[in-house]
Amino acid sequence: MATLKRFTKESLQILLNDIYQKYGFSKADSQQITEILLQADMAGIPSHGVQRLNYYDGKIKSGQIKVDNQAEVIKETSISAVLDGHSA
Repeated sequence: MATLKRFTKESLQILLNDIYQKYGFSKADSQQITEILLQADMAGIPSHGVQRLNYYDGKIKSGQIKVDNQAEVIKETSISAVLDGHSA
């Protein structure tokens, strides 16, 4: 049986920030991605937390996620917006 290892939030922040910066994301984007994944885990939604790293790894390596692209607002109203993520 596999042995589970526990990590502190701070150690995961450092690790994930480093990983996403090595993929080519900016420091700010890496920090935002990391914070969102950790918030999901801390809210009890592990399906959208740190475990997504493996999924994102495959998408980045296959080119389905474009590290340098930025989302663009296509249409905006006072209560909603339509964005094109450009595979970002």
